[in-house]
Formats: sequence, structure tokens, C-alpha cells
Amino acid sequence: MTTNKKNNNTATWNDSGINIEQYEALQAMFNYFNFKLFKNSLPECVLTLNRERNTYGYFVSAEGWQDRKGTKYNEIALNPDYMGLDDEGRTDKDIMATLVHEMVHLWQHYDGSEPRRCYHNKDFAEKMESVGLWTTNDGTKEGKRTGQRMHHLIIEGGAFDVAYNEMPADLFIPCKTLFKLQGSKKKIVKKQATKVTYFCPVCGEQVKGKEGLNLICGDCHVELRIKLTK
Repeated sequence: MTTNKKNNNTATWNDSGINIEQYEALQAMFNYFNFKLFKNSLPECVLTLNRERNTYGYFVSAEGWQDRKGTKYNEIALNPDYMGLDDEGRTDKDIMATLVHEMVHLWQHYDGSEPRRCYHNKDFAEKMESVGLWTTNDGTKEGKRTGQRMHHLIIEGGAFDVAYNEMPADLFIPCKTLFKLQGSKKKIVKKQATKVTYFCPVCGEQVKGKEGLNLICGDCHVELRIKLTK
């Protein structure tokens, strides 16, 4: 039988807890690979855990976060749905490779030839290879190197492979999810209306359209998301 950790019942607040441990690990992973693979050239960004549908992770390049001093930051998100304890063979190494994939998007936003939203161009593929990941559209070494939706393979003996093998054990994420919000991959008959409302996560602009569209905000250059209704 397992139990949750109990809060420290003291008269004052404290700065400990599982959330701090979890996000400190995310930050430590980012810092480690920034040093090992990018020579500390990447700027800081906000790291989040987000159960976005049908993706291991994503990068938002619209500087959608701002601190109280006015400094703006980009965002890299990892999807907890694919960070489970029993997740069809996805390992800690796969999770960290996803992080590095999104870090290449961050690099390309500042130092590379940034393509249109969600497209992976030749510049992206070459940078991925230099950090030890091989882009592929079908999950095989023979697949296309560029395209809209891309997977990657870990190059054995490549920069990422070496960096991961040298990684201190205390940098690993302490907690993994026990369930998937998205459920099984079997098709489910939807009872919702054919049209949904999309919104921009930065400026809030809304537009109606059928589900499954790939829409971009013309002002903020970010992908629109579906607005959930009660």
C-alpha cells in the first residue's frame, strides 16, 4: 500500500513539495542539454506539462509568457499522456529526446531559418542530426527528412546518446503519470457538433470552423486551439 506525502504541518509556509521537485527536474534537464548539445546558446523558456492531443510535445514561438519585469519567454511543453510508467515502450530517454527535439525548434526560432508553423525544414533536420537525432516522417531511417509532422530516431553514438548516457541520475523526472487523459487510441464516436470554436492562446481571438482544421493566428503566428464548452 502506498500513501501520499503529507504536507509539513508547521506554523509557516515552506518551499518544498513534489511540484517543485518535478519542475526543478524539467529545468535541470533543459539546462543540461542546453550545455551539452547547444553550448548554452538557447535562451530561457517556460517549461510546461500539457496534455495536448496527439503530440509528445510542442514549442510555442510567440513569446506567450511574460514575467513581472516585462521579459517575454517562449514555451516548450511535454505531454504527460506520453510520460507514463507503462507507456508502450517510451522510456526516459525517449522523453528527453522529445525535449531536445523541441529545443531545436527554440534554436531555429533565434539562430536558424525558421519555417512556417509546424513545418520541419532542411535547416531543422541538419541541426537535429548535429545533436544526435534523425528526422523521419514515418519513424524509419529511410523516411523523409522534412515535412509537416515529423518523428525522430536517436542516433546510436550520436551527441544526444552520449549526453544521455552521461546524465546524472538526479536529473530524471521524479513522477510519471498513471493514466492517459486521452484514453485508448481506438476511434470514439463523437456526439459533439460538427463546428467548434477555435481561439488564439495569446490574444484570445476566436473563430468557428469544423474540427480538425490547422488554423494559425495571423497576428500572433501561433496555432489556434479548440475552446472547450461545458
